[in-house]
Amino acid sequence: MTNTPELHPQGPVFVLGDPHGVFDRTRDLLTGAGLIDQAGSWHGADAQLYCLGDLIDRGPDGAAVVELFIRLEQEAPAVGGVARCLLGNHEGFLLAARTFAGSGSAGIAFVQNWIMNGGRETDIRALTSERIAWLRSLRAIALVGEALLVHSDTTSYRRYGTDVGSINRGVSDVLHSHDVKRWQHLLIDLSERHDFDGRRPGGAERARGFLHAFGAQRLVHGHTPILSMRDSSVEDLTEPYRYADGLCINVDGALFQGGPGFLLRLDGSGVPQGS
Repeated sequence: MTNTPELHPQGPVFVLGDPHGVFDRTRDLLTGAGLIDQAGSWHGADAQLYCLGDLIDRGPDGAAVVELFIRLEQEAPAVGGVARCLLGNHEGFLLAARTFAGSGSAGIAFVQNWIMNGGRETDIRALTSERIAWLRSLRAIALVGEALLVHSDTTSYRRYGTDVGSINRGVSDVLHSHDVKRWQHLLIDLSERHDFDGRRPGGAERARGFLHAFGAQRLVHGHTPILSMRDSSVEDLTEPYRYADGLCINVDGALFQGGPGFLLRLDGSGVPQGS
């Protein structure tokens, strides 16, 4: 099994929930944490930054968010840092639309699905083939110390492999294929949610079993706005949402809905600060 943590042992780890094209607030969160400077360049020394996907769609400037993270991914290693993004379902929607555009009824369906889920023509026009290739290279899952990082709050990742390495390879195989059915299944799987929600019977036990399979102690995810899990308003959002007996932490701070967004800090073992 290849569940080796990716943790750089010296620096702190920051986990950012779904930017969804809200560039200004995303930049402010990273600046406030000292990870980037006023020019948007890496300033985080040996810190690690993981964005849990959904860089694009819904918000006004997904392309700018993509450009920011590509630059940070290139700059951070020069000073011992790491900046990395995971694949969100919205990256999947856009990649499917781009891959199959002009391919008959399947292509039309993928494009319609992307638009229905907040896809913006300005994003897809601004993303060059090199930027699309970068999106296609995103990993699905990461193990950082004791923390398992994913985009979606679902066990569906295990349909693609038995450990971190095989899951990432399995998802990558789909992203580089032209198999319509495999793409359809992937988009469905990445869109599933609430598998660990305490309001569903057995949610905490599913979380415990999922984490055990990867040798992890807690799950950090985005994808499902905290608003929808707590039936609360934007004004109530003050911190990431811990649930399922404390095993899961949701960092989707509803940026595209006017929420504050969240940047969760973990210590060198992948343990949330304050735990």
